[in-house]
Amino acid sequence: MKMRMIKDWLYKSWHLWSMRFNAIGLIILSWVQIDHVGVLYVWNLLPDVIRQFLPHNFITIIGMSLFVLAMISRLVHQPKLGEKCDARTPTGATETTED
Repeated sequence: MKMRMIKDWLYKSWHLWSMRFNAIGLIILSWVQIDHVGVLYVWNLLPDVIRQFLPHNFITIIGMSLFVLAMISRLVHQPKLGEKCDARTPTGATETTED
C-alpha cells in the first residue's frame, strides 16, 4: 500500500474533523503544560460540588479524549468535505476525494 498525500490537502485539512479535534487537543494539553497556575486557578474557580465529581487531571483527560475522537473521526466518511472541495475545482477537472 503506497502512501500519498490527499489532493488539495492544504484546503481540505481544516475541513477534516480529525484535524480540528487534534488542534483543540493540542491547545488544551499545551495550556496545561505551559500555564500550571492558570489551570489551578480554573480548578479553584469551580464550585466544590463539581470538584468532588471531577478527577484532578480532568483537563488533561479532555485533551486526550479529543485525540481519541480525532482517531475515530478519521474512520467516518465526511460527504460535505467532497462537496466543498468539488466547488473549488475548475470545471472539467476531476478529483477523487479521500478521507
